[in-house]
Amino acid sequence: MKETNRDEIWQNIEGEVPYGVRVNPELNQLLAALADILDGKKVMVLFREDMPRDDDWQPIPLLPLTWFQVPKVLRKTRSLSYWAQMASHLVRPMKTIWLGTDISSRKLRWIDRLMGYHLHHASQWIDVSEIDIQGFSFPSQSSAFGFQEWKVNVGRLFMELCKEIHFRGGIVLNYAEVELSGEGVILYDLVTGAKKLIKSQIIAHGGTVTRPEVDLGLPPWSGFFMRVPFHDDFLELIDREGKLKASMILSKDYDILVDAVQNLLGTDVHEARLDNRQAYGLEVLGEPPLKKLQSFRLMAAPNVDGSPVEDIMETAFDISKQTGVSFQEFRDLYYRYGTAMDNLTEEAYQLMNQTREYSFIWEKVIQDYCEKYEWKIRNQV
Repeated sequence: MKETNRDEIWQNIEGEVPYGVRVNPELNQLLAALADILDGKKVMVLFREDMPRDDDWQPIPLLPLTWFQVPKVLRKTRSLSYWAQMASHLVRPMKTIWLGTDISSRKLRWIDRLMGYHLHHASQWIDVSEIDIQGFSFPSQSSAFGFQEWKVNVGRLFMELCKEIHFRGGIVLNYAEVELSGEGVILYDLVTGAKKLIKSQIIAHGGTVTRPEVDLGLPPWSGFFMRVPFHDDFLELIDREGKLKASMILSKDYDILVDAVQNLLGTDVHEARLDNRQAYGLEVLGEPPLKKLQSFRLMAAPNVDGSPVEDIMETAFDISKQTGVSFQEFRDLYYRYGTAMDNLTEEAYQLMNQTREYSFIWEKVIQDYCEKYEWKIRNQV
């Protein structure tokens, strides 16, 4: 997407002013650019194509071994709670369960204490036979504990950081490139073909912005973690170095998923139809992992893809008007649940024909959603 004020931005670039230039920045580099501009330095952020604009929810591993890999701005746990309240389109809580780990009760309490009781105060040993994820069952002898951590909408966070840099006088441009030239830098406008010689203090080239979770840390303990996002319809196992060991691909055979989970995890799966969607085939990349894994993480995330947030505002106002739910409440609910609540809002309309108790309608919608997409975790007896 080309900026509407692109010509104005281009004209405001001062050739004699030294800039700190970052091309296709990763999240950490973008945070560093914001820190520089807050210190009064000149900053230029360039994207060779369009900057990330889509919703891209990524988990932040907040256990001790990965905590220091997390950008400093995200390490303040109370800030995360504050952001979750004030900017639910950027931060939201996520339930995580660790299965088959060798963590003792003492170590779990130590983790809670180390994290200041802000993140893992909800840690609890659980009976995995009580976990209900669309009929996905695990053997009762498996040890496990669950807790709440956080997810960050990296795509939206990129946009917010870029807007903040722009509002504070920084240069943010899509479709631009730079080339070193003596003591300066040649800036190319890939849209018009124009070029300009500028001074530069630093030039940082980022990698790809499509895998930001690499910058946010890797799973702590040895073994693998398993992700089962609802919105992507895939399952993958990744080792501690971040190398993909196996992934699930679409298949017409429902039994393949059951066999794959059994082979990869060494567990008995009674039923493995996630949300009654298409089943999966197994694609093993390289050597398959051991059947008995020490640990893995199972994350179930609701659907947050679909239309950009701006495109659902009209619908939000309409539903707010029809159901009596405030726009703020609807916005918070939509940012949390995404397009997975489409059928639930339709149910809300049907309930309106039976009752005008708006609070009851909305509570029913949330309750039905939670039963469908969120885990039922109970304390182990």
